[in-house]
Amino acid sequence: MTIMHACMRRAMGAAIFLLVLVLASTGFAQQINIDIEEYGIGERRLVFGDPMGSSPSDPAPVQARNLENLIMENLAFVPFIHIIDKQSILGGTRLNTYEFELSDLERFSMAGADFLVSARWVTGSEVELRVFGVFDGRMIVGKAYSIENDSQLEGVADMFCSAFMEAIDGPANFFRSSLAYVQNKNIHAIRATGRDARQLTSLEGSCLSPAWSPDGQYVVFSHLGDRYHSLGVWDSSGSVTTHPFRNSTVVGPTFTPGNQVAVSLSENGDSDIYLLDISFSNRSPLVRGGGIDVSPDFSVSGGNMAYVSDRFGGPQVFVAGAGGGEGRRVTYQGSYNTDPSLNPEGTQLVYSRRTSSGYRIYLLDLVSGQERQLSYGPGNDEAPAFGPDGYFVAYTSRGRIFLTTVYAEGPIEIPTGGGVSFPAWGITQ
Repeated sequence: MTIMHACMRRAMGAAIFLLVLVLASTGFAQQINIDIEEYGIGERRLVFGDPMGSSPSDPAPVQARNLENLIMENLAFVPFIHIIDKQSILGGTRLNTYEFELSDLERFSMAGADFLVSARWVTGSEVELRVFGVFDGRMIVGKAYSIENDSQLEGVADMFCSAFMEAIDGPANFFRSSLAYVQNKNIHAIRATGRDARQLTSLEGSCLSPAWSPDGQYVVFSHLGDRYHSLGVWDSSGSVTTHPFRNSTVVGPTFTPGNQVAVSLSENGDSDIYLLDISFSNRSPLVRGGGIDVSPDFSVSGGNMAYVSDRFGGPQVFVAGAGGGEGRRVTYQGSYNTDPSLNPEGTQLVYSRRTSSGYRIYLLDLVSGQERQLSYGPGNDEAPAFGPDGYFVAYTSRGRIFLTTVYAEGPIEIPTGGGVSFPAWGITQ
């Protein structure tokens, strides 16, 4: 398979009204950060107290259990978070207060919990969610949300989990993000938690290789029509436009941190990487080599760009400055390495390698030069995409999307159904 064939395959409700408050008058305190230097080291154990009404003796509304379940489902994606079974708490999980003393937390400490989550429903439409450190009684997170209808519960769960992860230096942006992908030749999207699946385009031909803009307002993609290739653009209003390139292939478009579009075009024979202007008509070269240069990807920090080139034979991954120019080869193991994706800081790189067992996902530390394998099949594992926190990595295998981490934890399947390719991550909340 040529590099071009490989890259063509790869490239080929109601508004939520949320009160996010830090209220000293209702017992809310300043958020306290707990440093978790490496997510993959050290389990954090979490227990949920029973939801309460405006006072501990008042019953919580029906939707309280639904919200609790949604939060639990969210946190199940985070490998270092373990949720303790309520049945294991001697003395039960009914809470007698929403402002805790250490003596109130002893039963949770005895069960090995690190954190306690409490939910106080001030009214049927307003909930206060808190997280306490069990061993010192400090409040780690305190948020209040106003919920007009049950359809908003998922958004509240996402925002609360993001706030909790932010407080403990975990992957907060995971809960603010969506994955775009290709299914049935069109672009679709889904929340990273596997909810809110939706179709973004309904075009004839084939849509390939979606990429989110940094602000989450646009998705660019390749579109293969009957007569020529186009650059497709979806925006958050639902509008979809295509911009034809009649004498060129259009492979692997992506956004730079400055919200410009970079794409591989073949106007001069070999494919080279160009930066397009706002009209998508004028272009300036970023990478021109003696072979085929495709699949650009930029670090969020704006420091560097990864791409694939066959200038030395088989496809390998190169890294250059964000302004393009001569890059340096960074993959030397294996004869076929494609689909590069940089972490936000530009210090790590994931990519797909062809091995004797099929395609597998690898991670390369660009600082130390150390490499490790992240996926193990059994299908072909392809098109890795770094999540916005640099912790999760999405990829496809057997036509489905899976998540692993930089520590090779998982994998966890995202419920998109089959026939899926080209996952792309973006912050959309």
